[in-house]
Amino acid sequence: MTLTEGAQKLGVSRSYFSQLLAGRRALSPKVRRRLPVCPPFCELTPDDLWRSPPEQPDEEVARGAA
Repeated sequence: MTLTEGAQKLGVSRSYFSQLLAGRRALSPKVRRRLPVCPPFCELTPDDLWRSPPEQPDEEVARGAA
């Protein structure tokens, strides 16, 4: 599924959907209500949906100084 297709299925903008996938935006109440009834998202487990965004790497690691 493309970003555009996923966004259309949830009824959100492509930009918002991309930010959700990247962990830069939180799920809105409206999207949380749609997920359990919108295929293929309804197949996700609660752990898939509410997992914390990835931690940002330390500055030194990000520069390759590790």
